[in-house]
Amino acid sequence: MSGIMKSYNVKIQFTTEEDKQKLLQTLTLQRDAWNIVSPHRFSMHRGSLKVLHDKAYKDVKNKIPTIPSQYIIKAEQGVIAAYQTIRSNKQKIDVPATKKNLSCQLDERVFTWKNLEKTQFSITTLDKRIKCSIEHYDRIKSLDWSKTNDPSIFVRNNEIFLTIPFNDTVEFVETNKAIGLDLGIRRIVSTSNGDIIKDKVSLKHKRKIRFLKRQLKSKIDTNKSRSAKNHLEKLKHKERNFNKNWTHHVVNKTLELSKDASTIVIEDLKGIKRTKKSKTQGNMKSQWNPFEFRTILTYKAQALGKRVVTVKPYLTSQLDHRGLDGGTRKGCRYIGSDGIVMDADVNAAINILHKYDPKHPVSCCALDGQVNVNSPYGVESNQFQALPVYGKGN
Repeated sequence: MSGIMKSYNVKIQFTTEEDKQKLLQTLTLQRDAWNIVSPHRFSMHRGSLKVLHDKAYKDVKNKIPTIPSQYIIKAEQGVIAAYQTIRSNKQKIDVPATKKNLSCQLDERVFTWKNLEKTQFSITTLDKRIKCSIEHYDRIKSLDWSKTNDPSIFVRNNEIFLTIPFNDTVEFVETNKAIGLDLGIRRIVSTSNGDIIKDKVSLKHKRKIRFLKRQLKSKIDTNKSRSAKNHLEKLKHKERNFNKNWTHHVVNKTLELSKDASTIVIEDLKGIKRTKKSKTQGNMKSQWNPFEFRTILTYKAQALGKRVVTVKPYLTSQLDHRGLDGGTRKGCRYIGSDGIVMDADVNAAINILHKYDPKHPVSCCALDGQVNVNSPYGVESNQFQALPVYGKGN
């Protein structure tokens, strides 16, 4: 059994505009409290909620006397979590972290559901608890509301939303079948079954975005152009959304190609440092994020009753999956010592599979010309008809 956490955003509906403004003011003060607590945590060697509370609580109360005590505690917990994330990501900061957005993780002390259907709730504000409601849309109605955890609240475009997490349990279905995946750049995913995923059009689209970013950065450096700076920020935002959406398409296609397998085996690329030999290779390696692919693949596979395991990538591209020595790789072909020509990426995917299970049968002999080329969007020639092209003035 494996637990899957799914989150859904729902818009909060208020009885009066005054209640909405009270909640906005409360979240603003909670953000201010967060920024007051952060320097105290920055000066500490280790993060302890009790020690931080003893140092920061009175300071926050003196500066913001109207803020409810529970929101100070939520600010302290948020600061502890933020600095733990900074430390786990091995980031170095010279000044205390600051919070700009309005958001807060809720618990039963400040938030309570008022009915069994969980369409109404009460929440603590500056001077009173207000009652609010949410509207259940079709997708969220079909979920099991008995498995919800504590929600969080955030503000977007002056509207307030709840993020409601659902803890869903999916049983792992063992079929004694596994599939190996080899990740690449031109060939995004290659499977041990002889399928590969390619997407030349989207990679070209990404190169165009990077070219436009370089042009805008040049204008900012030379002319101090404010419009170029604003356009660059918009372009970065669109690029992030495009890349994440593209990764979801690649993952969905990968799961479609591995529907018969209960275990998906991929390389553990964490900690591998790739040197930048040339400007072209540096651009190629930044075209997609394998870690994001692995993260999305893991939770989507669990939702289907599958599991994702990782193996070390050592020599998976250099060895012959049949166990013969002396083979050589030339481009996308692998030439065995007996003269047999195989697809290099499929051969690597089979090696990855055999690192997990050396005795697992191979359903593809990986001979050259036997691979099946797939596009993450289905039809490669039509995949970008509905996608925007980011150019000057867009």
